[in-house]
Amino acid sequence: LGPCPGSHAHAYPVYHPAPPPPQPYPPQPPSWEHLAMLNAAYSNSGFPNSSGAQWYLDSGASSHMTGNQGNLATSSSSLKHVPRSILVGNGHCLLVTATGSTTLHPYDFRLTDILVSPIVVTSLISVRKFTKDNSCSNEFYLCGFLVKDLRTRKVLMISASTGDLYPFIGN
Repeated sequence: LGPCPGSHAHAYPVYHPAPPPPQPYPPQPPSWEHLAMLNAAYSNSGFPNSSGAQWYLDSGASSHMTGNQGNLATSSSSLKHVPRSILVGNGHCLLVTATGSTTLHPYDFRLTDILVSPIVVTSLISVRKFTKDNSCSNEFYLCGFLVKDLRTRKVLMISASTGDLYPFIGN
C-alpha cells in the first residue's frame, strides 16, 4: 500500500500503541485452597452451608463425600484402608482428613465409608455405593428420582428435583 504511482501524495507511517497483552479467557477459577477458605468463612458466619446436611446423588462419584464432618454420625481420622485423596473432574486431588458413616432419616438409609475433605463444597452420595449398601435401586426422571427396594421393587422414597442436581429430599 502507499501512494498511487504518479501521484504526488506522500505516505507517512501511522503509529498505534501496542495492543494490551491478551487476558486469560475464561477467567481462571479460584483454587481449591481459596474455595476451602471461603467454605470455612461461610460456615463460621452463621449462614447455612452448602456442604451442610443437604446431600445430592451423584452417579459419577465412586465414594460418598462431604466437606462437613458434622454430617457424620460416626467418624475417624484413621485413614488406613481408605483413599488419602479424592480425584475430581478437573484433575485436582482433594486431601481426605477423616472418614465416617451416617444414616439418612426418616428412611434409615445407610451411608458408609464417607470421605471427609474440607474442600468439598457439596455433600455427594455415590449412587453405586448407596444402592449396594441399602439393597435398593434408583430410577431417575426429569422431575426427580425414586428409591426402590431391590427385592420387592416397593417404592421407598420419592425425591423431587427442579434444578440440575438430584437432592436427597424425601416426600
